[in-house]
Amino acid sequence: MTFTPWFAALVVSALQPNGLPQHAVARLGASPTRLGQVQIAVSADSKRIVTVTPDGQCRIFDAATGQLLAGRRLIEKADRNMYGGNTGSVAGLSADGSVALLFDGEDYSARSMRLIETDTGKTRLKYPSQQGGNTWLASATLSSDAKKILVNEYGVGNPRNVIVDVATGTSKSFVEQPNGGVFIASGLMQFSPDGTKILLLDTNNIGAGTPVSGTCYNAEDGKKLWTETVGMYPVFTADSKSVLGIGVPKMTGLRDATTGKEVKANLPKAADAVGLQVPGPNDLVLFPMLAGESVVWSLKTGKQVAQLPTGRRGSHSAVAFAKDGSFVITAYNGHLCRWDLPKGEKVFGDPSPPGPTTGVSRLVFSPDGQKVFCLGEGDVPGVWNLTDKSWAGTPQLDKPKPRTDAEHINIFFGGTMVTQSVAYPASGPRFLTGGFNAGMDVRDGLTGKTLVTLKEGKDKGGQPSADYHYGQLSADGATATIFKMNYTGNQSKMTFETWDVGSKGKVNFTEFTIPNYASMPVISPCGRFAMLGGKVVVIASGNSMFSIVKGQQPQYYYYGGSSTFANDGRLMATSQNEAMMRGESSSPGTIHVWDVVTGKELRKLVTGSNSNVIAFSPDDRLIAFAGAKGVRVFDLFNGVQVASFPVTDMHIPNYYEGLAAGSPLAFTPDGRTLATGHLDGTVTLWAVPKLADVPDLKDDQFDKFWDGLAEEPKTDPRADVYRLMSHPDAAMKLLNAKFVAPPHKPIDVDLAAVIRSLGAPAFPDRLTATRKLRELGPRIAPALHEAIRTTESVEVRARAEELLEQMKAGPRTYTAGPDLRASRAIEVLERIGSPDAKKLLQGWANHTTNVRVANDAALALVRIAAAGK
Repeated sequence: MTFTPWFAALVVSALQPNGLPQHAVARLGASPTRLGQVQIAVSADSKRIVTVTPDGQCRIFDAATGQLLAGRRLIEKADRNMYGGNTGSVAGLSADGSVALLFDGEDYSARSMRLIETDTGKTRLKYPSQQGGNTWLASATLSSDAKKILVNEYGVGNPRNVIVDVATGTSKSFVEQPNGGVFIASGLMQFSPDGTKILLLDTNNIGAGTPVSGTCYNAEDGKKLWTETVGMYPVFTADSKSVLGIGVPKMTGLRDATTGKEVKANLPKAADAVGLQVPGPNDLVLFPMLAGESVVWSLKTGKQVAQLPTGRRGSHSAVAFAKDGSFVITAYNGHLCRWDLPKGEKVFGDPSPPGPTTGVSRLVFSPDGQKVFCLGEGDVPGVWNLTDKSWAGTPQLDKPKPRTDAEHINIFFGGTMVTQSVAYPASGPRFLTGGFNAGMDVRDGLTGKTLVTLKEGKDKGGQPSADYHYGQLSADGATATIFKMNYTGNQSKMTFETWDVGSKGKVNFTEFTIPNYASMPVISPCGRFAMLGGKVVVIASGNSMFSIVKGQQPQYYYYGGSSTFANDGRLMATSQNEAMMRGESSSPGTIHVWDVVTGKELRKLVTGSNSNVIAFSPDDRLIAFAGAKGVRVFDLFNGVQVASFPVTDMHIPNYYEGLAAGSPLAFTPDGRTLATGHLDGTVTLWAVPKLADVPDLKDDQFDKFWDGLAEEPKTDPRADVYRLMSHPDAAMKLLNAKFVAPPHKPIDVDLAAVIRSLGAPAFPDRLTATRKLRELGPRIAPALHEAIRTTESVEVRARAEELLEQMKAGPRTYTAGPDLRASRAIEVLERIGSPDAKKLLQGWANHTTNVRVANDAALALVRIAAAGK
């Protein structure tokens, strides 16, 4: 077998002398024994360790030394399930590691699975043998001896479970899924080690705040043996005689696998044990503990056998015992380790490697591009310094505490619903965590400590006033936009709240109702827009800017997880799901790029595979897309693909993770480097090739070009913007001549007296005062706020509030005219960011008549400052 250490998960045709593929300049945190999310098995003779990743990469190690012996890619097209992240992609690994069960396909409708020999790469079984039909695979699990496969099929009609006989390839219906639920994670169903019993969890009960129940069946005839509370992480013991479970928040203990009755046993304290326990031979069980270490426990004696010291809080993504129980192999913090028993001594492996301990879920660069903030799936934050390739991170977010219901569910499904979004302002990296009714925490990216908690008070019944579902930090970390939804009857009540992080005060609150069920929207990083139900809405008002859905609105308002906004909110990309929602026929992996300013579709890019991992370059010139066939980069100026990087081992965000901006894909501020985060916790930096030249702008073209910026584009609505951005000297010459704000009128009136006149007895005097104040513009906002706070006049307060509301005039789409031209000019000035450009913007930010233009210019200045220009 041929194998390239740490890079074997990538399909490459040639490597550079540094061992990296073409265009790759660095792989941060790389190590031969760094595994990330894997399944592990120890061979029957205890001489080899076999690991398999979700994207089908198999590695074989020497069990005595940890030396990499061989490796191969078992499957060419890794599963990319956008609903459940990478959970379930490795459906099973036999107890001896000889065969692995992997899904083959990019989505449910084209999904099949293969049982593959890890030594040879030979496919032993493909199921189903032919594609097509109205039924697809939701999940599957392999018996320990690899003789049977339990498959959950879902499609037209009720979901059902099927048992596949590996020797013959035949299948038989086993049992209907309890309560019609759907298995989206293999851990919800399992064989006993001897293959005689099957345990299914009730998926409808998970997350309801009640104990999780499981039903045990006879694997031969499908006869139900019992239904009992089994907790979130039930497993059969190695002898198949008992079921061991841990509940939320207390351990349920042991149950007899045949009768379901409780069995008396001495187990670790419920408050200390968390996560998935792993049974081993001789009645041994490995328990992950709350403080981060793990203990090996004897069910026979009821005592601890060994403690595995780690030196850093983390988790075992996979565990496998030697057949005789003499040692245990773990993937602690994503790193392969061997621990000898009974002493628990580490033989090889680094339990505290640099970088995230799990798959990278979020990346964002510092304003100077010299550092990249990196967040793992388990919310392990830290920063890579690109100058010396050093890592600075925190071993844990806060003092260990018992996990909540939601956190247990997140860990169980292999996803992260806790982290909402990330930002890297000049003051340092920040990330937003929280969800459901627990409020939101803004945390320091280096220490993990909570900087501020954003949470409403409780209602009269002592309950939180509403659920906090998720939020989005602004790029400068100054504000957080939080979305909440309560679904009652046949409608969804939605609210958007914008919080000032520094003062912990709400600066905007919008509430509206949508008929039928509406799932979560996507909030733009600038905090101005949201993609909801096929529409782009203005968060400040709830008004719709435009819709990507043609004709009648859908009965079900699609979730926004397949939409991505550019950092400044000027562009938005939607994947195939929205195309399907519009009723269009769209080839697989079509990305639709929208110009938010005009509401028009800018580009339709065919990528060949589906995913919701999309990133725009900071100047909106490039768009990168990560799918099962790698990462592709397109130039939005001409729609041409400029790069293709062989990356197939990325973390694909699941349903909730895809909602907020931020992904394992990020451009440096100058757009010349792209970073990709990987399942093993590493980060690869890729050089973006030089872009095509854009035609220059001559002096004698200024008048015609300027007039054209105000016209409705007949073809490409942003071609002129890219042209100006590419030639900043010519652009500044044009804009200095054509785009100068009118002279700034000084406040030459008695401001306090005019504000008092808002409540004058004569109606004409009130109108005159209102007109004068409106002409003075946003700069008098502080005086109006003070008047609202101190005045006793109802009329003064009402008119002052109306003036302030007018000053907050939200964005709208422009088809043509001076406002469209001003929007384009402001974008170009923001991209240039020079002192002269900022001077022009400041003039328009102080503009007193066109509030929308003034607000756009002011926001551009804020983003320039956040970028360190």
